[in-house]
Order: sequence, then structure tokens, then C-alpha cells
Amino acid sequence: MKHARTSFSFLMMICLPVLMAANETGISVVPFQLIGNSIFVKGSVNGNSGNFLLDTGSPNLLLNKKYFKGVRQHSAGLNILDIHGQSQPAAYYVVKELRIADHKVKENHGLVVDLSALEKAKGIAIAGIIGYSSLRNVEVVFDFDNWVLWIVPLDRKGNRIARIESFKMVESFKLKMSGHISYITARFRGKKLRLGIDSGSEVNMLNRRLVKRNRNNFEVTGHLIVRGLADEYLACGTGTVKDIQLQPGHSARLDVALADMYHLNECLGVNLHGLLGAPFLMQGKVAINFRKKRLYLGQTLEAGLARQSAIAAERNLVSTDR
Repeated sequence: MKHARTSFSFLMMICLPVLMAANETGISVVPFQLIGNSIFVKGSVNGNSGNFLLDTGSPNLLLNKKYFKGVRQHSAGLNILDIHGQSQPAAYYVVKELRIADHKVKENHGLVVDLSALEKAKGIAIAGIIGYSSLRNVEVVFDFDNWVLWIVPLDRKGNRIARIESFKMVESFKLKMSGHISYITARFRGKKLRLGIDSGSEVNMLNRRLVKRNRNNFEVTGHLIVRGLADEYLACGTGTVKDIQLQPGHSARLDVALADMYHLNECLGVNLHGLLGAPFLMQGKVAINFRKKRLYLGQTLEAGLARQSAIAAERNLVSTDR
């Protein structure tokens, strides 16, 4: 019997291992663990330590109500909304200290929500989700060569205060921002695309309407189940889109899941055509600097995408039927 593989996308909106010490440069080095295609790090909030999902698509620090008790502000009507349009109430939690390894994050509050569906799916205790608000003032380097994150301090202009000798920028993308969502622009069959950067998504995603109009540029590989924050799911077709230009003059092949982006775009100030998730970060070294609004590659895009595809094939994270 064939089973569809399940992947998660946690990009959200708000509606109304042993940790290594930092070196003398002030850079924090944080080992991460991949469960499925989700990136987990060790961290602590107010002294309570646990596993945290690293999700650049989440606007805020989210905490598991199983381990944290927040204050529900009924008059504010605070809720969170996931990629499928499913909402759930959130409670306010005062954060006195948030740490990722030895790195102390400037964060004054978090939102307490139900993460039981995520815990059940991943099979581990999950303390929370670290989002954009906790990462916006640093540069984060996803180092899949060594399976660590580098957290680099920045000055007010977004320049690195310290250097990573092993990371040499080869290519870069200009990031645009819409609220907490960062995205790059690409082109496909003459159409300008906006692709969000979302480390919390286990797959790259593309609006299915684009493929319907350009079937000759898409190779079908199967299907998978995409789940949101709650225990809601959506069956999506998967395949490889051809001739997408992530950089001018460079046509690439990208493994994607096809989805309806309606609920996501309904709450955003920009209309996204897709998401570049954790697989896009598996290129060796990829750095995100929200303050400077840049995404850097430590290798050429062509070499990076080839490496990412090899890792995905080896881990069987993109193929859907087995």
C-alpha cells in the first residue's frame, strides 16, 4: 500500500545535541537537527529549555501551551492563522530571557498556542517556534556542510560585527519585505514571481494556477500531504518546475509542491506566488540578513541547487510515494 508523505508549512500570520559556545568574535554556533525537513534547535525561554522549530515565516515567538501558561487577552481577540486559513486563539506571555545556545535574543513577549499536532507528528517534545521577531536583528547562516547555524551580530546598518572565515559570499539576492515576510523576485515564462523565504516549510511551494497555464514546464512526480499548525491537511501534487529564473539569465529546475496560496495571501500585504522552504536552504551555506535585506549563497546557485536536490533525494524528502 502506498502512503503519501506528509510535510509541514508553518508560515503564519497574526490576525487582529549539545550547544557550542560562542567564539571570541561573538558569533554563536548552534547545532541543529532535521526531523523530516523541519529545522530544530535547542533553546530556552525564562530558563525553561527545550526543542524549538526555526521558522522565518512565523512573525513571532510561539510557545507551546503544554509547557507555558500565557494570559488570554479576550478584548484583543488575538489569534494566529496558518497557511490553510485555520485559526486558533493565542495567549500573551512575558519573555524575560530567550536564548538560542549562548546567544541572548532581545524578545519581550511570545504567544502561547496549541502545538500538540506538531508534537505528535514529529515525535518529540516541542517547546515552541522561533520566528522572524527573534531573528530580525542578526544574520543567520544555515550551514548544511556542518549541520550548524551561525548567528552573527550586526551593527545598525546590518553589517557583520564579526566575520565567518569559512563563509565566502558567492551570490546574493535582494530581499523585499512585507511585514514579517521576506521574499525574492524570480521569473517564470515571462511572468514576475514573488517567492517567500520560509525555513518552516518542509517543501518548496508554488501556486498551482501557474502550472495549469504552463503544463509543459512541469514534470509530475507524485503527491504529498501538507499540514499547517493545527491538525488540518491538504493534498498537493508534487513535481519539478523547469525554466524558472531565480537569478537573471539563469534557468533552474526546482522541486515543488503545488498549493493554493489564497489563504496565505489573504492576510499578507503582498501576493506571493510560492515559498522557498527548508529544501532551498540545503545548498551548503545560505545566509539571511533581514536588517540589510539580503540573502547570500556560499556557492553558485547552480551548484547549490544540485547539492540540494542530491540531499533531498538521499533523504527521500521530496519524493512522495513509496
